[in-house]
Amino acid sequence: MIQVDDRVRYKNVLGAWEEGVVIKINKTTYRIVNNRNFKVLSIRKDNVEKLEQN
Repeated sequence: MIQVDDRVRYKNVLGAWEEGVVIKINKTTYRIVNNRNFKVLSIRKDNVEKLEQN
């Protein structure tokens, strides 16, 4: 289960996978911040996967 502050990867509009951190959760989307590109995005839950913690 994905929660706030989890590191995730998400599929962007071009279909490429990028990494980010979850900052908010709604019923249908995750709000994700991509620190590398300084973007805040709302991504549908079916396009988000949790990164494994090492």
